[in-house]
Amino acid sequence: MASGPLAFKETDVARAMRAANKAAPGAFAVRIERATGDILILPFDPASAQGAAVKPSAGTDDEDLDRELAEWEAKQRG
Repeated sequence: MASGPLAFKETDVARAMRAANKAAPGAFAVRIERATGDILILPFDPASAQGAAVKPSAGTDDEDLDRELAEWEAKQRG
């Protein structure tokens, strides 16, 4: 029987960050995709970012949260 995506442990994320840092020191951002259960290592140029945070694509988090809320409400109603 299939189950949902497994949650990552802190050590899994730490390993991914160490590997990314070895490949490109300091030039990455880490994001965990809740919908797919993937750890994403996003490369970027720190000089061009000028201290700005790496932002996810617009609207994906809100859409995911809205969908999850609708599913939860549907389960609560029975």
